[in-house]
Amino acid sequence: MAEHLRVRPGAVANALCWGMGGLEHGVDLSHARIGGRVRVQQALEGAVGGGEGDKALAALEEAVAAAVRQRSGAVAQARGGLPPALSAAAAVADHARDWLNGGRRGELVSMGVFSSAAGCPYGVPEGLYFSFPVTCTGGGRWSVPRLELSAAAAASIAAAREALSEERLEVEAALSAAALSAAAAGASGAASP
Repeated sequence: MAEHLRVRPGAVANALCWGMGGLEHGVDLSHARIGGRVRVQQALEGAVGGGEGDKALAALEEAVAAAVRQRSGAVAQARGGLPPALSAAAAVADHARDWLNGGRRGELVSMGVFSSAAGCPYGVPEGLYFSFPVTCTGGGRWSVPRLELSAAAAASIAAAREALSEERLEVEAALSAAALSAAAAGASGAASP
């Protein structure tokens, strides 16, 4: 994204991923800023003009989402085929730094948090781990701000919410079947002499 905007990577803040990992990242750049001041959408509008900022933002969001989906392979290729474990470790370290030390004032970061602890915002049901934008205040304290959602972000949240809810039902069914199977095996073992 920074390359596309012709800025250094550290200059972009508040680029968000909603929902879940894997191929289902909901990229939201509607709150992203360059240098803490200029909204990415404003920068794109200035670059393309003619009221085309919304289209340019949607195209950039799709390009970023595609890059996120392909990131693991790109990192492995850049490292000569080695697994991207160092990149993942760096991401974990950044996550822990923000969570424990706090982020910069006004900075949003995406974190997978338990929806019940977050107060179930944005219609996400209780009991799901979900990637929300959070502000970190240090000491492991965080909060989920109530942001205005673009139509694309709302659609991403709805899709991730549905996919995660379905996945939870599948896991519950598998656990229930395993418990029944274990109970049946225990009952048949207890009945034999």
